[in-house]
Amino acid sequence: MRISTLGAIAQAVTVTAFEASSGLTPELAAIALVVSSAVTAVALTVAVGRTLGARALRPSIDLKVMRPLLRVAVQLHPGTLAVFLTMRVDLLFMAALTDYE
Repeated sequence: MRISTLGAIAQAVTVTAFEASSGLTPELAAIALVVSSAVTAVALTVAVGRTLGARALRPSIDLKVMRPLLRVAVQLHPGTLAVFLTMRVDLLFMAALTDYE
């Protein structure tokens, strides 16, 4: 079974259980997302450990890799902030256009 399928099944089971027990609320839906993400993360960690060995799971710092990585990250970060703000600018427009008190 693929790992993404396992995460989807975990989310579907969690959402179904919440709906059957007390009704699904936004908070419970967020919990279902966290549960499915955790299941996926654990499954991916196990798969990497089995495939590459336990040493692949230990963090290490290679300065030859980190320097160019940080240089590119510093260049790209303003773009990611711009994308995030672009997704939120509609809220600013709606707040300016409405006269809600």
